[in-house]
Amino acid sequence: MTKGAKIGIGIGVVVALAVGSYFLFFRKGKKDDNKNKKGSDDNSDAPMETVYKMPVTSLEKVKDKPDNAFFTVGSPRPKKGRIVKGDTAIISGTDKVDGEYPVDGVWIDKNGKLGAVSINLKGKYKVVYPKGESYDRTFEGFGQMEFKRPISSFCGCGA
Repeated sequence: MTKGAKIGIGIGVVVALAVGSYFLFFRKGKKDDNKNKKGSDDNSDAPMETVYKMPVTSLEKVKDKPDNAFFTVGSPRPKKGRIVKGDTAIISGTDKVDGEYPVDGVWIDKNGKLGAVSINLKGKYKVVYPKGESYDRTFEGFGQMEFKRPISSFCGCGA
């Protein structure tokens, strides 16, 4: 082997070790620093997966929780277990209640499909039934709901 080949192999080994060390030590440190800047390793900063989008058809008062409203949803309606307490509901197209809310509860209809979700509106909107009606249809036709949950919460079990 010539002297030039030996020097070339030596330089190649040093460069390979430098690149390997960078990825082994320095890149790992940057990931840990980002995790610490977020403050915790909980699901609040986890990437979110869109579960379903559907229209709002009406609102109903929740008897035992005065700040909550049942948002009745239109088609396509998912089966029981697809939207669960703790998912994030994103309401849009209403102006009055647009925003992100945790789902406080779900109502499943007699066919085993999601019928409504309970959301705490925290004084943003008071459900008012028009005379002779049992539902508030203020946002029907333009209100939309989108449900999200942290990707790490998906079990992959079909629930």
